[in-house]
Amino acid sequence: MVVALHWGDEYSQVPSDYQLTVADEVTRSRDVDLVYGHHAHVVQPVRKVNGTWVAFGLGNFVAEQETEVVGIYEGMIAQFDLIPRRSGQVDVRWAAYRPTYITRYDPARPRMRVHDIDAALGAGTLPLPLLQRMRAAKERVRSVVGELPSTRVSP
Repeated sequence: MVVALHWGDEYSQVPSDYQLTVADEVTRSRDVDLVYGHHAHVVQPVRKVNGTWVAFGLGNFVAEQETEVVGIYEGMIAQFDLIPRRSGQVDVRWAAYRPTYITRYDPARPRMRVHDIDAALGAGTLPLPLLQRMRAAKERVRSVVGELPSTRVSP
């Protein structure tokens, strides 16, 4: 079972004591295969708790906040390879993530856009100021999430 939790302190990239306590309790259940959270509006770590993957906070995907907090336009697409077992449980074979960046809302051009940072940096077709913000965003996301200890396996 995948559990989604609305938790965390807004704008804090560090999981709260409450998140850590709940993650510890929830992941002790044999019925829980994966946990992901949202609400902090900034990226939070991805790690195993009691042998179960927990993505504490995915950041913002499409949201405009009335703040200038660093990291508010960043997020990630968490990827988990789920392998069903006969018992009904699921094994997570690998975990990965893709950092994302959303453009700011502009009332004159009310179109927000979600960018896959790695794809955007590879294409090199966006304006330099946006590319610079994405490079910084990628480093901030990496500094919070880090390198995941499992390895993605090619299909």
